Formats: sequence, structure tokens, C-alpha cells
Amino acid sequence: MRKARAFLVVCLGILALAVAFHLGAQSAQGQGTGTIVGVTAIGANGIPFAITSNGDCYVAWNFSYPSFPYTFVYAGNVFGGGPVQTTPSTLGQIKGKYR
Repeated sequence: MRKARAFLVVCLGILALAVAFHLGAQSAQGQGTGTIVGVTAIGANGIPFAITSNGDCYVAWNFSYPSFPYTFVYAGNVFGGGPVQTTPSTLGQIKGKYR
């Protein structure tokens, strides 16, 4: 009997989603310009931040848990420094440098 009740609850949930979509629910859309790659709450001092696909970093400006939604402000670009200049080294040079 419990399996039948669980099946009924799942069917009612799917029906509720179908009715909500039929009545005009739309998919959520962001207001930013780039695609968000990741959001975390483990930043400096636990402040959330977001990084877009082009490297722009946004930090929650008015962060006070549990207030939501946060206001994200532009904090810079993680790719802003350009490529790191490197020169090839042989294994002997590396061993000599660290001995």
C-alpha cells in the first residue's frame, strides 16, 4: 500500500508541474552578460562569489546571511594578468636550482 501511495504522490507532483507550466511559468533567466561557471560560499570570510565564463569575478556586496538575493558587484577578471612568461628548463638546471 505504501508503494501505491508514493506513486500517487509522485504523479501528483508531476501533474502540479505540468499545470504550473501550462499556466505560464517560464524558465528562470539571469541578467548578467556571461554564463556563470561556479558559485561558492567558501570565499574569503565565507562571502559568496561568482565567476563567469569570460573570467569576470563578482562578489556579494551586501552579504549578511540569510538575506537573499545578494547584490553582486564586479571585482575584476581572473585572466587579467595575461599569460605567465616561462622559459624551458632542463632537468639538470632544476636539480641544480633546488639542491
